[in-house]
Amino acid sequence: MVFRLQTQTLRVWGDMDAHVVPDPPQPFRRRSVRLVDHGYGHGLYFVTICGTQRTPLFGAVNSRGMCLSPVGEIARDEWARTLNRPEIVPDVFVVMPDHVHVLFGVVPIGGDSPTDTSCGRGTARCAPTPPPDAPRAFGQVVPRTVPAIIRAYKSAVTRAVRQAHPEMTVWQRGYHDRVVRSEREAQNTRRYIAENPERWASRAA
Repeated sequence: MVFRLQTQTLRVWGDMDAHVVPDPPQPFRRRSVRLVDHGYGHGLYFVTICGTQRTPLFGAVNSRGMCLSPVGEIARDEWARTLNRPEIVPDVFVVMPDHVHVLFGVVPIGGDSPTDTSCGRGTARCAPTPPPDAPRAFGQVVPRTVPAIIRAYKSAVTRAVRQAHPEMTVWQRGYHDRVVRSEREAQNTRRYIAENPERWASRAA
């Protein structure tokens, strides 16, 4: 079950690199491998969040597609609520049995975001995030950035799930993210997300 949430298309400019996080934590000190010169503010991002120990908490794929469990329904509904944040440009979202894929944009609030409606829908454009003015301590979350958005989403899902299952752990620590650098890459990512349930079913067959 793929939820097409796009209301406008985000175009990104500039040369931004992709990466995967996090490494397994080291004793006494967690090490961040995020891009040190990228602020994770305005841009287009492909994020994967995994359930704890890759347990199929969120449902199962059958011949009709993805069938959500109650926990999966919470994961879906809380992302829909997350889209109310004004800095988010929604795109594509899917819940899989043991993980969630989401493609979304982040735009500056109150800044200059020109809108092109020539193709019949709003098009938010944004430039690459500039390097931070000063190094930040690891773990310090800046508002209206990918870490802040994903942290809030994961926390909201956990709170809702624990109303019925107080001891349940929902998420694996961290998440995987990719900075999407072009419209071609964005289209490939949308296709990958949309086809994910079908690929899952074919592997299980």
